[in-house]
Amino acid sequence: MLACVAGLLVGIAYQPPREVSAIELFEARSKLERKEQALLLRIGKLDGEIRELSANINLAGKEPPLKSWRGQIELDAWLGRIKHLRTYLTHHPELGIPELKLLGAEDWLSATQEGDLSTEANYRQALSKLRMNAKIIAAPYLTEALRWAIDANNGEPPRDVSELKEFLTSDIDAQMLTRYVLNSKGEVPKSRELSLIEREIIDPLWDSTSRFYSTNDVIIIEPTRIPLANSIKTALEQYNKVAKTPPTELAQLKIPDLNPTNSALADAIFSALTTKVDIHD
Repeated sequence: MLACVAGLLVGIAYQPPREVSAIELFEARSKLERKEQALLLRIGKLDGEIRELSANINLAGKEPPLKSWRGQIELDAWLGRIKHLRTYLTHHPELGIPELKLLGAEDWLSATQEGDLSTEANYRQALSKLRMNAKIIAAPYLTEALRWAIDANNGEPPRDVSELKEFLTSDIDAQMLTRYVLNSKGEVPKSRELSLIEREIIDPLWDSTSRFYSTNDVIIIEPTRIPLANSIKTALEQYNKVAKTPPTELAQLKIPDLNPTNSALADAIFSALTTKVDIHD
């Protein structure tokens, strides 16, 4: 299915890539780390409430506080979403990348913090967020290996990505390299030396693509279909507010930016937004 959607993306209006400097990349990771601390504090608070709940339950004749019950329910639901997301990934291994092994618990918590996981779109967007975070973590290691390979070859670029294997740290394995190709001709701007480009987009509906340069720069090309997806989501929410039954086809929605050139893509997005996913514990 994803391969078919990838073919639909050809001809979509080009949007200039957003360039991200090494400093911005560091700041992005710092922001993730700050969010991690906030998430861990929240979990610690919920854990404290649950401990209080357990203590109160052990006191005969005393009703546990409602706040503690809510804390337990919220934490259970949150951890349940992580479990369901992992299960979904197990059922759809094509949506995984080797870099996911670099993620910590905080990344999974962040990806499932808000909203429910009830539709195909919910799961695919959460996994897209995880892949992006994993690529951000991997980027410094890959660009460092690229620079070392160039230095070891007297300034000459490596001929194949496999030549970077000996320069990888223990955090990065050779399997991650197989997702990238070297780009040393044609598309590389004069201001840059060499780049690693993803071989393919894992999820054409939701993923950004990345290019890692030996100058430590990173270019993230954001999906051109996100505005269309947001329009369809908004139209779907408006429809569900007034209709007794959910729509069964895209034509039932009022989407201002829909046209013949993106109708097939819109159908794929509508399908993802309306296809329910039920994962049992």
